Amino acid sequence: MPKPNADGSESSKPKAVKKTSKRADYDDYPTPSWCVHRLLEVDDLDLPGGRWLEPAGGKGRIIRSVNSMRKGIKWDAVEIQGKYRQRLAKAVGSQKRVVIDDFLSESASRKKHYNVIFTNPPFSLAMKFVEEGLKNADCVVMLLRLAFLETEDRANFHYGHPSDVYVLPNRVSFVNAGKTDYSAYAWFIWRPGKRTHGTVRVLRQTSSDDRKIGFTATPTKPEPLSDDLNTIAPEAEHPGEQMSNTDPNITAQIETFTQQLVATVEAAVAQRIQAALAGAFGVPQKRGPGRPPKQAVAHVAPVAVKRTAERKKPPRQLCPVPGCKNVAAPIFGMVCKDHKNVAKSKIKKYRDARREGKVTQATGAKPATAKKVKKVTPKVKRARKLQGQYLGALKSLTGADRAKVKQTAAEKGVAEAVKLALGMKKA
Repeated sequence: MPKPNADGSESSKPKAVKKTSKRADYDDYPTPSWCVHRLLEVDDLDLPGGRWLEPAGGKGRIIRSVNSMRKGIKWDAVEIQGKYRQRLAKAVGSQKRVVIDDFLSESASRKKHYNVIFTNPPFSLAMKFVEEGLKNADCVVMLLRLAFLETEDRANFHYGHPSDVYVLPNRVSFVNAGKTDYSAYAWFIWRPGKRTHGTVRVLRQTSSDDRKIGFTATPTKPEPLSDDLNTIAPEAEHPGEQMSNTDPNITAQIETFTQQLVATVEAAVAQRIQAALAGAFGVPQKRGPGRPPKQAVAHVAPVAVKRTAERKKPPRQLCPVPGCKNVAAPIFGMVCKDHKNVAKSKIKKYRDARREGKVTQATGAKPATAKKVKKVTPKVKRARKLQGQYLGALKSLTGADRAKVKQTAAEKGVAEAVKLALGMKKA
């Protein structure tokens, strides 16, 4: 049941169908009439008259919806389910113009050329219906999900076969109780002639009463569509009930604010839809205020970047058991699998010994002790002291005195040279 509103009335907001719901046989979901009406009320739609084909006729709802707005169309219908023969015959006006067959089959007897093929195909077979329709008609009109613009294969198809897209701003319900399937829908129209790109338009909104399943009444007079894709023609105004004991000025301000808020939200939604579809078709968009978005630039030679040195891997940690050369594993408590049953107290003892350097990790032998430095003898100390005195004396002398001291050191020794130098300083 629909969730009631605060005042106890039932909510008209459509609920979404879970994706796990069982689908109908042959994707038999009748098209709501208001979807057809929103498309056919466009002034410059330019769909030719003559012979039209409904290749997925179903109960004939699309045929009846079109006939309520356009006269003089000669219909043929194809339907895979024989139980709908009588309904389709009543819709098209003759049993002879109804074929119970698969539109995608190779039956050449029913393949004729039509002015328009108009249908809502099973989405899983949408691409095949479009390709088959383009072979048998000048103009192909199909109600599809906007997701039909996605995937690489479909994008490549659109590049070669641009279409005009008419987006339905209201979610479409194909089942009872007004449930939707989380998807946005649009009418795709492929026209004759070679084209480089298509167009994107957003159709006017439909009231909740007109969106009921089975709505077939004559549509109300349409409001003019906006030429600007960023603006959606608003629905009929619903000012709401007057508030009791309220200042009329406040009420008017509230109504004005509400209308402005709704218009802003609708414009934002329309702009997002337009940008997504225009990007898919490659249609250039009008320049707006502010700084333009960054565009792709020409290829620039890559700048050489100095690569940082790779981080060195830490050395492998070996098993702490003396003499073991196996790699320690965390799963065994940082010992090898051969010593995983050794007591933890012994492992701790081996690890502490290795840390102190008493046992090497590879062989288990004690490391070689460093060589002891020989102590300096008194004789060496006196010789070093005398050498320092000699060098200091030479620095204090100049010219002939320095040469005389060096000669004395060579002939009589450093001690006599130091005494000579000290005597020269005193003199």
